[in-house]
Amino acid sequence: KKKKKKKKNNNNNNNSEETFTFFTQGEEEDEDEEDATPGTTSKRKREKRGGGEGRRRRHFSSSSTVLVGRVANAVKIGVGVKDPASDDEVRCAFKIFLGLFVVAFGILARENARDAHRWLELEKSAEKERFASLRVEGAVKEVEKNMNGFIETSWKEAKETTSVVQCPPKRKCPPKPECDEEEEEEQKHRRNRQLLSSGEDGDDGDNDRSSISSKAADDPFLDDLIPKRGKHDFKIFVYDLKPEYNTDLARDQPRCRTDQYGTEIRFHENLMHHAVRTTNPEEAEFFFVPIYGECYLFRETQNSGTNNAMKVTNLWYRDALKTIQTEHPYWNRTDGRDHVWSFPGARGPHIFRDWKKLIKKSIFLTPEGDRSFGEQFNTWKDIVIPGLEPDSEFIEGKLRKQSSLKKDIFAFFRGTILNKAGILAYSRGIRPKMEAAFKKHKDVIFTEEIPSCDRDCYRKELTRSTFCLCPRGWSPWTLRAYQAMMVGCIPVIIADEIELPYENSLDWTKLSVKIAEVNAEKTIDILKRIPKSEIRNKQKAIEKVWKSVAWGNNPKKLDPTDAMECVLHELGRKKRAMKASTQTFWFES
Repeated sequence: KKKKKKKKNNNNNNNSEETFTFFTQGEEEDEDEEDATPGTTSKRKREKRGGGEGRRRRHFSSSSTVLVGRVANAVKIGVGVKDPASDDEVRCAFKIFLGLFVVAFGILARENARDAHRWLELEKSAEKERFASLRVEGAVKEVEKNMNGFIETSWKEAKETTSVVQCPPKRKCPPKPECDEEEEEEQKHRRNRQLLSSGEDGDDGDNDRSSISSKAADDPFLDDLIPKRGKHDFKIFVYDLKPEYNTDLARDQPRCRTDQYGTEIRFHENLMHHAVRTTNPEEAEFFFVPIYGECYLFRETQNSGTNNAMKVTNLWYRDALKTIQTEHPYWNRTDGRDHVWSFPGARGPHIFRDWKKLIKKSIFLTPEGDRSFGEQFNTWKDIVIPGLEPDSEFIEGKLRKQSSLKKDIFAFFRGTILNKAGILAYSRGIRPKMEAAFKKHKDVIFTEEIPSCDRDCYRKELTRSTFCLCPRGWSPWTLRAYQAMMVGCIPVIIADEIELPYENSLDWTKLSVKIAEVNAEKTIDILKRIPKSEIRNKQKAIEKVWKSVAWGNNPKKLDPTDAMECVLHELGRKKRAMKASTQTFWFES
């Protein structure tokens, strides 16, 4: 039996060798066939390859099923739905959750990196613009220097040629050989201010709105901030658009009236009751487009999300512009140069995606006077306006009366410090650095908003503060600077590229402090070096002009120095003597 069994095993081995030899020869024959006919594959090899791919697919499918099962099991264990059966399941769940955390952290880091890169690019472009402006400023200074030299030389020559100063015609000379032009000019200004305070040379019905208090009228600090004689020398025509562009939105979205972007509604409503408004477009120097873009975008964002809302808002703006262009001839007369749009949000005209192509030449009213974005804000044609503070406690001056005589808070800030939507880009990292640097100062408050301090608490802290810190956020401008002025607190601006309202007529160096962003952490040390006399002078200056950043809520009884009047005065500076565009031509016949 043993011999028979051994013989049988030998036969099986021989058969295996023959089988192996047979298959090897078959594969060699297939290879020979492929070499002989390139681009073809033998039937046997295709069948063999197909079988291998099927096995691989089945193996992959089974592996995927196992992996999905493990992940599901790990999730159940992690959320407490299922108890682990062994230590291996616990370790597996821990590894899976660790992997998910790493992936999520990687995605967040990548988005923050992209955000930081975008802001870095914007800063580079801003640096180029600043460098160009410095070159222009240097050239202007050189011209002024040469002009001063020319004037001095001419004056010396005039003194050498004659010892008697000739007075202009029809002007009496004083006993001394000098013409007192400066005193005469001052007397002229004084007479104008007296007329302004008395309400002369004006309609009786407009005296309440056009006359100004004698205290303000006698103050040279306000000479350029308010219109002469309390009246504006231009007219504005307001387009009568469908209610869906303005009044319907204000009615359906009450938040739009109380938001800091609500100037688009406040300006329109004040303008409808103002003396500068005209119903005759032929006598108008400006044309206002009453469209509440920020309010519309807010509603659409709530309904359909940000991306779709921006698309819908763009089409909405285009429809309004089409109405103006097709139903009236005034837009085409100047390519929109004398048309005024309100863009009260931080994004400015960018909520209208086609603004560069369609309304780039128009005048924009915007709180975002950011010099680093040359396209969305043009200091030569656009107007920086204060943001809207709707609280009557601020705009009526009630908090100023409550302001503490003894201010026990040296510097104050309460608001967003670390924004989760842009950890690296928000405020360019300034606010977190300031928070860390100011912890050692007991008379300084620099914190996030806290539940224990409500709106009333916030107002009281403002009135108790000497300096109100206004570091930049997503963009340079912030409502805090205007709130500070309304309560008698000195605003400390930490935003390099900011342009403030009324810079043509208001000297902000006399009522505020501006510190470079690179020195943000040294802010308290800088402020403590300011003499007390200068602090008092700044507080007195704020007392004179704080109403210029407050939007009155009664269109029929606006203060002469209200934000509305000051913005209209700035708009008057944009008035053109003629109406022309690239399609306007004139010639003598």
